[in-house]
Amino acid sequence: MKTMAGTTSEPLEVLQPEERARHNEAFAELGRGVQAALETYANVHRGSGHNSLASTHLYEQAREIVLDDLGLDQDRHTVIFCSPRRAELLQARFGRMRCHTVSSRDIGLPLGLRAVAVARNALPAGAPLQPGGGTARLVSHGWVIWARGADKFEAGTPAVVNVIAFARALQLIRQFGKDAFLAANTERQTAADILYHDELEKFSGRELLDALRPTLIGQRVPVPTLAGTRSFINLDNGASTPTFTPIWNAVCQAWRLPEQVQREIVREVKSICAGVLGAPPADYDVIFTSNTTEAINLAAESLGGETKNGIRPVVVNTILEHNSNELPWRRLPGVALIRFPADDEGFLDLNALEALLRAYNQEGRHGRKRIRLVAVSGASNVLGVFNDLAEISRIVHRYGARLLVDAAQLIAHRKVEMAACGIDYLAFSAHKAYAPFGTGALVVRKGLLQFSSAELVRCRDD
Repeated sequence: MKTMAGTTSEPLEVLQPEERARHNEAFAELGRGVQAALETYANVHRGSGHNSLASTHLYEQAREIVLDDLGLDQDRHTVIFCSPRRAELLQARFGRMRCHTVSSRDIGLPLGLRAVAVARNALPAGAPLQPGGGTARLVSHGWVIWARGADKFEAGTPAVVNVIAFARALQLIRQFGKDAFLAANTERQTAADILYHDELEKFSGRELLDALRPTLIGQRVPVPTLAGTRSFINLDNGASTPTFTPIWNAVCQAWRLPEQVQREIVREVKSICAGVLGAPPADYDVIFTSNTTEAINLAAESLGGETKNGIRPVVVNTILEHNSNELPWRRLPGVALIRFPADDEGFLDLNALEALLRAYNQEGRHGRKRIRLVAVSGASNVLGVFNDLAEISRIVHRYGARLLVDAAQLIAHRKVEMAACGIDYLAFSAHKAYAPFGTGALVVRKGLLQFSSAELVRCRDD
């Protein structure tokens, strides 16, 4: 059997019939539980909408399940769900001896998830390590009221579905044994089987859309109304999107693959992302994160290491930015932030932007301050306007700065050509594009991330 890379899959251990049955039943139960959660999926902590309340309840219950699994008092402890890299940062902040960490990989599931349990009274006050959406209750120009408890340390939209899957798996391990999801898989699927072959592969264009629409999970959920039972209609796709059955099937299949094939899938998905975004692999890196917020924080962390030669870096963004493309820059030590206004129609005044860049970077009117980065949304979640990224890039690069695009709202609605438009960094989340399983990405021009070689490898492999 050939893989994407043209290598031959290693022979897999053959399970005894009883073991195979137990293994299959555990995965089947896990799939049924997560499928039910997907039927009413929405972003968590988003008011009184039916789906948001259902997802929020399941998400918060997952914290309790983890604490119960660890044997920790729920009144005295809480759980922070995060990516492996963020877990390392949190453990360094809290002290490893004060944390209890469980990994989805430890139980045999490739969810990219860590659960960090910590005493409630050990949570530090003040700003979180990675600020952004969800970490603040109220934000003004000069101050921030941070969220309470674990929420403050879960920047951006959390991996809601994967968190629910992780918690359900912990429950099932009690029923089926600790190796329920660790047993070798005898299915010989390849990365190509998962990514390119399904019941819709024969369609394209409008036919594909027509065939895909009936597979949207959750659209047939009945809702009682005064006029009788009606099908649920989701009007909050700007916050997070549901998924389609072929995508969910691919996820279920990938859960059960050997790690070698899972890594092949990751490599191939990076190639797909690069192609879709017009980011040639020779020029750009695709670094997977948990969401857009973590991707922007990664770029901010790198920029914070660029203070040298007495130059104070300046970041420019707009008053229309989401908290996730404002708070990371505001909280960055040694870096100044300029909030650029919008015109009466909600767009950047490009003449004013050029004048600002000229004053800082060419004429030196502001001492040793230099604009190093302009960070803008590709599409505003406030007004829905689409910025002229190619023209912004032309102006930004003329004066020696770089361009970061928050593409969270852009990615599902417009074609993006990073190289052609001169975009240096682009951050986005899959949960805005019908894959709500806890993945985002930072696509960045090679050589721009200022980390050690070891840290760069860690970011790429995380």
